[in-house]
Parts: sequence; structure tokens; C-alpha cells
Amino acid sequence: MFTVAKMPLSYLVLTFLTIALLSAPSLQAKKQKEVFPAAPLPVQIAVAKKVFVSNGGFERYNWLGEEDRLYNQFYAAMKDWGRYELVSAPADADLILDIRAISVESTTHERLRLVILDPKTHVALWTFNEFIDYLDDKQFDEAMDKIMADMKQLVEPVSSASTKPKPSSRSRAT
Repeated sequence: MFTVAKMPLSYLVLTFLTIALLSAPSLQAKKQKEVFPAAPLPVQIAVAKKVFVSNGGFERYNWLGEEDRLYNQFYAAMKDWGRYELVSAPADADLILDIRAISVESTTHERLRLVILDPKTHVALWTFNEFIDYLDDKQFDEAMDKIMADMKQLVEPVSSASTKPKPSSRSRAT
């Protein structure tokens, strides 16, 4: 019968080192986050000139007190930015920007969601979410500013170069 006690010390050391060396790459691979190449930005977003702003409204209730504040504030921010021509009909648009407030279940928290849609296929091309921790004007304004910053980060590098920007922590492709 074979036992470890009968093995020469050099074999034990060699066996231990071999196991350690063979295990190191797999342990290292588990520690490193896999990095994927950047996926291309949907071409519709890159080439769009005209957008239609869609009022998705409030999922639960309008806690801001003003019936169309969400839509009006987003529309004004898009107009001030001046990147796109704002059109009054979806059929005239290269993109549809659907802005809405969505309830976070069983809380008083909300989130603003901007979905960029292809008007021909109605496929969601990109989505941004900004959470509002407290239902007040300041939190709402900050979330709206972040939605606009996300949108600008997504499209401005595309207009000056043909590369996709690094996604922010708040954005995701859909």
C-alpha cells in the first residue's frame, strides 16, 4: 500500500508546487472580472436628428403636484440642449424619447426612466434609470439632471467621433 509517509520529501515538495502552480491561474481568473469589448451603439441613436418626446407619465400617482411637470421639464431640457430637432409627431422622428416616473414597489421611492425607442419598430434601443430617494423637488431636479447627463454622455462622443462612449453606471443597453 502506498502512503505519503513513504514518499521522499522532494516528491512531496514537487507535488505541492505543481498543484499550487496549476491552481494559481484558475484562482487568478476567478478574481479578475471578465472584460468584454464595447458593444456598438445602435445606429439609430448615432445618426438621429429629430426626436419625439413621449409623456409616459407617473406609474403610481403624480407626487409633484403639477400634472405635466415631468414631461415639461424634460422637454425644456432637451430643447435647451439643442442637439435634436424636437418634432410634434412620432412619425416625423428618428427616435422616440419616452420619459416616465416609475414606482419602486412597497416604498415611497420613485425612479425616472428614459427609454429611447426606434419609432419604426418600437424596439427599446437604450434605457436610463435615475432613482429618487425622497419625493421632493430637489431630488426630482437632480434625477432629471442626471438623465440629461446620461443622454449627453451617450450621444455627444458619437457626434464628434464614430466610437461608442463608455457607459455610465446608470445606463444600460436594452
